[in-house]
Amino acid sequence: MPEDVKLAFKRLDRLAIDGLAAILSDSEHPRFEQACEYVIDRNHGKSVSTMELTGKNGGPLETADVTERVDSLNSEQAAKRMAELMAKMTAAKATGEAAPDGPKS
Repeated sequence: MPEDVKLAFKRLDRLAIDGLAAILSDSEHPRFEQACEYVIDRNHGKSVSTMELTGKNGGPLETADVTERVDSLNSEQAAKRMAELMAKMTAAKATGEAAPDGPKS
């Protein structure tokens, strides 16, 4: 970033801090809660959320080795596999569904 742009942003720091202080001094301000969260996140980091995953009927997750050795594919096979995966991703994005081979984006 050019030095003059950095300096311009630096000069706005005081204005931003004053604006945040004004919001925080009025608990009825419509953005009060958001400003509180912002200050806490900036000072302490965002809170970590955890999620416990279970399998069918609360049992353990089923796992399967779905890796394939890339180094075992020749160039033509690798290109074909890449095209297949790209087609799956494109179809999943178009429908808003999770890709069959991965998480939903």
